[in-house]
Amino acid sequence: MKSLSGELQESYNAALLNGTSLKMPIKSWETIVNYLPSDSSGSFDLAISKNYTRLATLFAVFNQNPPSDNSGKAKIVNTNYFPTASAETVSYALHMGSRRVPDNDVRGTSEAWWRLQGALGLAGSLAHSTSVDEDSYKSDCFCLGADVERLPMVMASGENLSTGQTIFLKVKGMGSTTSDVPRRATICAHFEKVISIQDTVVEVFE
Repeated sequence: MKSLSGELQESYNAALLNGTSLKMPIKSWETIVNYLPSDSSGSFDLAISKNYTRLATLFAVFNQNPPSDNSGKAKIVNTNYFPTASAETVSYALHMGSRRVPDNDVRGTSEAWWRLQGALGLAGSLAHSTSVDEDSYKSDCFCLGADVERLPMVMASGENLSTGQTIFLKVKGMGSTTSDVPRRATICAHFEKVISIQDTVVEVFE
């Protein structure tokens, strides 16, 4: 009796010999860094100049400038910034051409926390958690999350952005003065690709 892996190998070989392509879907990540002005008053638009065929989820974290002498334990890689005085005034939405997610702006850290759990696939889960409590989320673990899949957690149901739509993450009310507004935003995009393997060429479609 042939093993499953052996049968799959034979089917792959047969497909390649017949001149057809073998297509493999994969999940991919891309990181985009935006630097923000000190006079933003906490409201800014983060432009994303990418043409993803299937954008699944989008995350954003914020930082202020690290100490010039590199002192202390707080670094960009281990501390996300959020002005706690803006906990109930911050709002955001992801604009993708004529569509926006969600339909109305996410407002306040409580809703942002719920949306983040949904983007991570943890909303309503009793078996998994983020290991971040509410106080930490409102201070040095703050992160925005947007789930743009048509069917949550279903492969290839993400938003098709391949036709050149303008993509913006619009944030409002995150701080007010030059001392409490973020100066750097890091966007992490989770999207899907397809690898097409033929007998003479391998192509990647985003």
